[in-house]
Amino acid sequence: MIGTTYQTLNKEFDEFDRLIRPKADILKAAQRAHLDVRRRIGNDSEISRVHVADFLQGSYARHTMVEPPLDEHGDPEKADVDIILVTSISEETTPQQVLELTRQWLEREYGEGTAEIQSRSVKLSLPDVEVDLVPTSAPSEAVKASLKRYADETARMETRSADPGDDVLDPDEVFGPSRASADDQWTQEPLRIPDVYAHCWEDTHPLATLEFTVDKNRRCDRRFLRVARALKWWRRQTFKTDGNKHPKSYPVEHMAGDHCPDDFSSIAEGLTLTLEGLRDAYADYYPHSKPELPPRGLNQSKADVISRLTQEDFNAFYEGLRDAATLARNALEAATPEDAGACWHTMLGEKFPKPVSTSRPAARAAGGFVGAAASQTPVGGRFG
Repeated sequence: MIGTTYQTLNKEFDEFDRLIRPKADILKAAQRAHLDVRRRIGNDSEISRVHVADFLQGSYARHTMVEPPLDEHGDPEKADVDIILVTSISEETTPQQVLELTRQWLEREYGEGTAEIQSRSVKLSLPDVEVDLVPTSAPSEAVKASLKRYADETARMETRSADPGDDVLDPDEVFGPSRASADDQWTQEPLRIPDVYAHCWEDTHPLATLEFTVDKNRRCDRRFLRVARALKWWRRQTFKTDGNKHPKSYPVEHMAGDHCPDDFSSIAEGLTLTLEGLRDAYADYYPHSKPELPPRGLNQSKADVISRLTQEDFNAFYEGLRDAATLARNALEAATPEDAGACWHTMLGEKFPKPVSTSRPAARAAGGFVGAAASQTPVGGRFG
């Protein structure tokens, strides 16, 4: 709003983002784990007969991962890394069969008891990382070569440093080809993954999800990733004592992508506008229904990224969302940096640093600005 002085707390949000991102040792462990699994896939004579390509998906690949939560003993949980294993397997093979074959191969490589079948993947449990290996059925012949080329290109980049201060794994670079290129059919075709509970093969589109994130981050002047991470962190802090009564990590990121504006002048403003957008968009559903959110690239599908969210869970999430939107607006328009910091600290938890008290004018003490014309230099590095 023109003429409104906002408390941006730029330095505090910079520090907050640094504190909620995974530490370098977690990223290194994740990198070692997924590269080792993929190396073994490439070197295995049995797997090579059906192997087309492999590439990363999930929050690690999209650079929206936050620090793993603590378990019941106060120790950090393991980081998750997701790998898509594109195969030439026919869908005449049942989901149970392909997941069982994947489990058996992982246990031959890593030891008995290290792998467990989940609904759509096999989880490999290593000492400090969990790797979800997601097999697919055979894609069309038209896209096999492009998928293989994409996997080879990104694998070379992924062998570089995973240090948070390193720009080489910027998501703009990692994704590589875009749908705007002449060879765009391969990024438009969904892949098919097994669902052992539904007893069928289902569409998925991890490349569309990745491309959406890259494009959204670019349109937001490289700040969408920070808003998405902040929203994920808020979700964890708000619902950490409520079991599963909230959306999981990716649905929250998906919602952020739908409602984060392209034009905002600070993370504080972007996060506030995203929360308010979510609150307003979902108001008509509460408390008697919930929205349907089709996956990226699958707009005509009946799939829904919050299909497992009960009405009770959605209502609890919406109530928290509504409260957070009010608190964020109060923080953005607070009279002093200290008041703004107290609101964000209440909302985002101990990781958000409180501003140091100062006798300077409030708007300038926190890097405040008048209207939306002021600029902010985005934080660089691997996580944007």
